[in-house]
Formats: sequence, structure tokens, C-alpha cells
Amino acid sequence: MKEDIINAILNNIKVQVSSPSNPSGTTSTSAVQMGLGVTYTPATTGRLLVIVVGEASNNTAGDGATVKLSYGTGTAPSNGAAATGTAVGSLLSVTSNAANQTVPFTLGYILTGLTIGTSYWFDLQVAAVTGGTASVSNLTVLIIEF
Repeated sequence: MKEDIINAILNNIKVQVSSPSNPSGTTSTSAVQMGLGVTYTPATTGRLLVIVVGEASNNTAGDGATVKLSYGTGTAPSNGAAATGTAVGSLLSVTSNAANQTVPFTLGYILTGLTIGTSYWFDLQVAAVTGGTASVSNLTVLIIEF
């Protein structure tokens, strides 16, 4: 009986790992999309754990970047597009002590109630804090449906 329950749980777990290319940075102090091109279609539960790991930076010493996870349906946003979709989780804010200094970050969020069979895009909204060019790089996006 216990083995049947474990097998049922394991059969419902789906994992996708993506390593999108480094997107172009932004000089905007209002959040813009990075255009990562990551999509996932829920197949079994409509419940996802989304984790994004990467580095954030600004090319101006003493300035920084803000980063937030967003998702939606339909056409995925392109790099530099106005913030769109549903932003979730905490707003991450980093400050570069030196020009182009990278600061590691991890963002994660559990989404529930997503429609099985509907494709969702996942992206980052990034802004420069007061100036310079804010960037994210070395990204890995992990999506676990459970």
C-alpha cells in the first residue's frame, strides 16, 4: 500500500530544467521583461514549484538591480517589453559595490490552480535601481510539477 502511494506521487512529478541565454540588460528604472523564452505546460496537477537561480549586476558601481518572477499565458514577452503577466514572490534588490559585480540570487514560488494542457511562459522582470544597466546572467530555471 505504501509503495503504491509513493509510486503514484512519483508518477505525478514532472521536472523541466532550462538554461536560457543571458538576456540584454536594461537601463530602465521601471521593470521590464527579460524575454527568457521559458515555457511549461502542466500535464498532471496544475501545481508548480518554479525556481530561478542566477546572478544580477549593474555596470555602475554603487547602483543595483531589482528582479522579480512573472508568468502568464499567450505570447511570451520579448526582452525589454513592459512588465506584463502576473508578478509573484518577493522583489529581490541587489546592489553592486563595484561596476559589473555579480550578486547571486534565487527566486522561488509555488503556483497552484494552473490549467492542465495550457502553456505558460516564465520570465523575469528587471529594473535598474537608479541608473546604469541592470542585468541578469547565468540563469537556470527549474520547474517542478507535483
